[in-house]
Amino acid sequence: MGHPSDSRYRGETRQKSCGADHAEVFWKANRATYTGMWRDDRPHGKGTYVLPGENGFTYEGNFFEGDRNGSGICVFSDGRRYEGGWLKDNMHGMGILFGNEESDDFVDYTGPFANGKRRGQDGTCRYKNGSVYKGEWLDDKRHGRGELEVGKNASIPGYKPIPGESHVSSYVGTFVDDVPKGAGTLKYSDGSTYEGEIEGLHRHGKGVHRSSTGCVFKGSFECDRRHGPGVMIISGAEYRGEWHYGSLEGVVTITGDKIPRADPSLVYYCGPAVRGELTGDNAVIEYREGYSYRGSVRMSKPHGKGVLLKKPVTLPEIGDFILQYDGEFVAGLPKGSGEGVFLAANPDTDLLSEESPLEPRGFLPKYNFSGRYKGSWTDGLPNGKGQWIWDQIDRTYCGDVLRGFPHGEGTLTCSSVSYTGSFVKGLPNGTGKASWTVGASVENTYEGGWKEGYFDGEGLLKLHGGYSYKGQWSKGLVDGLGTEIVPYERTYTGKFSQGNKHGEGKLCLIRSGEVYEGNFISGEMTGSGKMTTREGHILKGEFINGKMGGDGEAIHKNGTVFQGKYRNGAAFGTGRILYAHGDVYEGGIVSSGDLIPHRDGPGVYMFFEGGKLECTWKRNVLVGEGLYTSSNGIRSRRSYTEGILDFDELIDKVDPATSGDLSDAVSKHLSTDTNTSESADISAVGIKICRSLPSRKACHGNVSLAACGSPNTGSLPFGGVKPAPPACVEKQFVPLPQIQIQTPRRDGEASLADPYPIGQVKVRNADQGSPSFSPKSPSAPFLFPGPRMSGTNFSLERDALVRTSASTMRNDSLRPLSPPLCLDPRVASSSGQRFPALSGSVVRNSGTPDHREHEIRRLTESLQNVNDRIWTAKTARSATWSSADPVTPEKKPDPDSLQTLQQERRTALQDLASLM
Repeated sequence: MGHPSDSRYRGETRQKSCGADHAEVFWKANRATYTGMWRDDRPHGKGTYVLPGENGFTYEGNFFEGDRNGSGICVFSDGRRYEGGWLKDNMHGMGILFGNEESDDFVDYTGPFANGKRRGQDGTCRYKNGSVYKGEWLDDKRHGRGELEVGKNASIPGYKPIPGESHVSSYVGTFVDDVPKGAGTLKYSDGSTYEGEIEGLHRHGKGVHRSSTGCVFKGSFECDRRHGPGVMIISGAEYRGEWHYGSLEGVVTITGDKIPRADPSLVYYCGPAVRGELTGDNAVIEYREGYSYRGSVRMSKPHGKGVLLKKPVTLPEIGDFILQYDGEFVAGLPKGSGEGVFLAANPDTDLLSEESPLEPRGFLPKYNFSGRYKGSWTDGLPNGKGQWIWDQIDRTYCGDVLRGFPHGEGTLTCSSVSYTGSFVKGLPNGTGKASWTVGASVENTYEGGWKEGYFDGEGLLKLHGGYSYKGQWSKGLVDGLGTEIVPYERTYTGKFSQGNKHGEGKLCLIRSGEVYEGNFISGEMTGSGKMTTREGHILKGEFINGKMGGDGEAIHKNGTVFQGKYRNGAAFGTGRILYAHGDVYEGGIVSSGDLIPHRDGPGVYMFFEGGKLECTWKRNVLVGEGLYTSSNGIRSRRSYTEGILDFDELIDKVDPATSGDLSDAVSKHLSTDTNTSESADISAVGIKICRSLPSRKACHGNVSLAACGSPNTGSLPFGGVKPAPPACVEKQFVPLPQIQIQTPRRDGEASLADPYPIGQVKVRNADQGSPSFSPKSPSAPFLFPGPRMSGTNFSLERDALVRTSASTMRNDSLRPLSPPLCLDPRVASSSGQRFPALSGSVVRNSGTPDHREHEIRRLTESLQNVNDRIWTAKTARSATWSSADPVTPEKKPDPDSLQTLQQERRTALQDLASLM
């Protein structure tokens, strides 16, 4: 390995020497570098030499007098890598050469080297195509005796297997100049073997080929093909004749149980052969199944005119038959024009296919009967246009035929069913119309899509009873979107699945007038849905088998909403009721048998104006102790018994600075609002009439719904829009200090009113009268005549004794959906269930008292209402008299109105006493 003289040298110096033990050298001419041991101005010993360029390399190993010598590793610039022995700058001895991944066809070579080339015995080379060679080498080529394992699907230069035949997997024999040649043994990927003369991995010359299937050929080969005289034995069948490049030629005789080179069922053939195929006229063929053929053949099969006798055939999905055919053949099978007789091997005597279609809807005719077919043939079976006649079962078909089946457009006529339309494999498929009779003359029809004999796709079914369905079908069952009409009963539009309503849909019940929109599962209203009743009520939420179950929402037509949980159609547990007037109840509930459940158990009633009552209810009736918090934060402890307020105890008092002497005046009026005779009447019937603050219904007749003529629009809800002022007295509002009054309530509903109202009122003229009150109409919705006022918008300095009209309207609005304590027996419903989606176990009048008790409660409620109105009138009069601004006699409340109310109370007391 020579080096240019113009080099840089850096290293150790030794006395009386021109070199050093270790050096770093750079040759400017070829830009080579060396780092390592150095002696006599040359690399000597261990070192690393790097030569850049196209023919460069990097060598790391032993050097001797400037040459690579000994053992070392060299990486060439062409991508090769060598690890092994070196001699005089050449690969020599045992080593490993790794090929270039892009340009070389081998991965690595392990074995002997000589003068830089692979040479010697027992060299092993692994190729990229997966092949492995082990044997003798000469000048980088396989030469001599060797073994080659061929990779799967490997491409070998000079070798190309015959299409359809197996690939060589190994070769053991001689190699000449890198090519297999001479005597040897070949093994193939399918297990076949060949022993004989070989050239380039091809069979060439005399030899014996044994296939893995047992086929043996003894004779001559040329380029892997049988060529010349020979005998081939295949599974006991013997072929005798002349081969020409792999094919039989001339007259041949074939005998044996199996003849793979011909029809597999052929057991005897005597006739012509052309290019390996049994082709010609006047051939005689016998088949294993016992039938025979006389006539023209092509490729060992009947072709042209001929006669087929006693051939067993199978019509797929029909049955087995014995065919006798006279006509044209193509490729071994009847094809073209001909006539055949099918004799059923196992005739089917079951004629149920002739009956009317049943569920699932469809028409499945059977064909396992002897019959005659005349028309077009293909593939050995009736195909094309033709006519079938089944005399045995009185059936005919005329139309398109495929493989013996009616297929395409046609008409099939049976004893009771007629179908015209598309067929696939003998079954209605596509579009068509079927008509069938039930009884003497009643006809049912279906027209639309079919699949495999069943209604499928879009279709219209009409039954003699008037029932109809139009929509999607699947395998004879309604499936997908559709509309079902049952006369006088129901209509449904939506999704179906396997014959049942399933998925989103709309069900209209004609008789009850109810409409359900939502999810169905297996025909039942199950899942998320919405039920609208004839009256306009709405149920939304989760349904289970037609009843509410889980989270749900009930919306009354008047706007009241219940939100909570249902089980088996009945509301239970806790829930939320949002009344149309703005009040909200949250707490325990129990099914009422009607749309809106009863308040039952602990709960919180929140008033629109800001007040809140925390108490316990039992079917809408207040019971036990509770806590009331007014809109201005004043709290009182209350106790109820069957809706009657037993006591009302103030917990938090207002600031004494805001109180005046009016409390005493009002208390005085309250103590003298009844005469002794009325007290005696009350005592006689044993009923405690408890005074209370005016309920909404009581205030409605004596207090205006809004502050008439007030310039303060800030107290008006909904943007401060002022309603038209009612006929009011011209007296201005009177600021009154807040007072504390403990007054019992008459029932659960009246007790919901704020006991400490804050607001401004005007006294209604006496001639305006009071609104009528009828406990017999609890379901009539309350109509608000104008915007409501919230008393909480007024300051404490202008507190008034009487609650604003917002309280009045709120309490009235509770009544439509809350069953009253006193039910008119004429109104009490029967035990029938009002809402199908609600539980039927609780009827609307369950737990109601008898008629006498109804009357007692009604009179008690009426009496309490009159008391509230009397109290309101007296409170308003007291407030007016105590005003700093003197009130003229013309502006005082009409005393006749108060007297009228007192007389009304006496009448109620007398009726109650007589009833008791």
